[in-house]
Amino acid sequence: MGAYVGDVPEACDGCGRAAEASGMRSTGWAVRVAPANFEGVYCLECASALRLVPWWATCSDCGRASCDEAQAEKEGWRYFLDGMGELHPYCPSCLLKPALADSGDET
Repeated sequence: MGAYVGDVPEACDGCGRAAEASGMRSTGWAVRVAPANFEGVYCLECASALRLVPWWATCSDCGRASCDEAQAEKEGWRYFLDGMGELHPYCPSCLLKPALADSGDET
């Protein structure tokens, strides 16, 4: 498992990025211990990809929350990129608003 610098991991065991670059210092990290596969300390991005953290989304427009990824997909939740390359979730109701319908940055 990864080395720590003080109370913060030195780097993510998944992507290898330093704690500062991976956001571990500012947003936290997940620890997976044996006997589970992929033992290590992971940034939240890698932890999410490995399904170590529960999935949830909050609509960037109205604040509506969804805690079930499969249900959100069935309902029509979508993600849009901002100018910094970050994804932002939007619920089906907010997707009907003209500003989002015309944006074209859906992923």
